[in-house]
Amino acid sequence: MMGRREAMLDLRTLKDQSHLYGVGPIDGLMGEVTIADGRPSLARIGSDHRVHVTEDFEVGVPFFVWAEVPAWRDARIPDRVRGAATATISPLIAIRPLP
Repeated sequence: MMGRREAMLDLRTLKDQSHLYGVGPIDGLMGEVTIADGRPSLARIGSDHRVHVTEDFEVGVPFFVWAEVPAWRDARIPDRVRGAATATISPLIAIRPLP
């Protein structure tokens, strides 16, 4: 895997996963995939140097991180957490991985 940028996963294989959330680069590192609740967004830089976004699963990715999240739950953020740096020392994160 090290140094490889070609597609290792065809996103069409995840198309029917319910409540899918994920992020990863497009084949060849030519853009980015973001999926929120099963809705894909493929962002690429065009020859006009502008960002072009399409909404489909017609792309391969060299790697991809995803989860199926059927329901979110609210959690109170402690007052001492004021940004990402202090969030990393939260006891919740230190004790167990987040679902």
